[in-house]
Amino acid sequence: ATLTLTALLVASIISERRRLEQRLRLKDAVSRILAESPAIMDAAPKIIQVMCETCDWQVGAIWNTNRSSNDLTCVEFWSTPAVNVAQFETVTRQSRFRPGAGLPGRVWHTGKPEWITDITKISSVQRTFMATQEGLRAALGFPIKLADEVVGVMECFSLEPREPDKEFLEIVGSIGAQLGQFMERKRAEEALRNSEAQLHAVTKVTPVMLAQCSRDLRYLFVNRAYAEMLSLKPEEIIGRPMVDIIGTKAYEAIRPYVEKVLTGVPVEYDEDVPLRRVGSRTLRVVYMPDTDG
Repeated sequence: ATLTLTALLVASIISERRRLEQRLRLKDAVSRILAESPAIMDAAPKIIQVMCETCDWQVGAIWNTNRSSNDLTCVEFWSTPAVNVAQFETVTRQSRFRPGAGLPGRVWHTGKPEWITDITKISSVQRTFMATQEGLRAALGFPIKLADEVVGVMECFSLEPREPDKEFLEIVGSIGAQLGQFMERKRAEEALRNSEAQLHAVTKVTPVMLAQCSRDLRYLFVNRAYAEMLSLKPEEIIGRPMVDIIGTKAYEAIRPYVEKVLTGVPVEYDEDVPLRRVGSRTLRVVYMPDTDG
């Protein structure tokens, strides 16, 4: 009896250690995929695959929420080569779920993971029937969340019935939050790129002369009007020192104003500036300090 109990204890410790190693590998793999992926559509297939392979699930799917149509659509499906679930994949890709309908819809509606130990024991609909016909048994669905908003759902399926695992549910919860944060960060980056593109388009065509310089007085940006005043093209100016572009005499004329704005004080002045190439010009100038660096 003592030997049996010892053997069981050792087996339990080994099993728990194996599960812990699985979870650590999963978290590291997901973090690495997100760090290397430019968009969620690049990350999603890799994440569902590594998640299923690491934790012994044979099938996985990712669903995206469509706010305009108020339903979920499948955007990614993965299965291990060892199983044939072609019909289940077809019906999954064709399915749409409203909040509360089916496993994905229930997860979307509640915002909480749902674990089904054996899908053969629940009410059968077309997708569930197809899953059982092709040998799937256990199912897990969990939300991809941004704060309290569910922005997607991930599913995993197993060929064997599986009892709920509290620790694994905690891990998939953190993965769902990671994915939500990743999606929001990419949305914010895209919005910033669009905003910068719009601003650049406006500044390029405005007749007002615009320029931006670094603290060492190298040009970071000039619009077309500024470049034309100097009889140059923008690409001939950007990256070069101000004194090289406008000339030493012009720089000495505006030096007091430049030194003042570098202290963080806005400056406005009218001055006759002897510009290189084009001669003296009377300019009305406004300098604004760049507080971002």
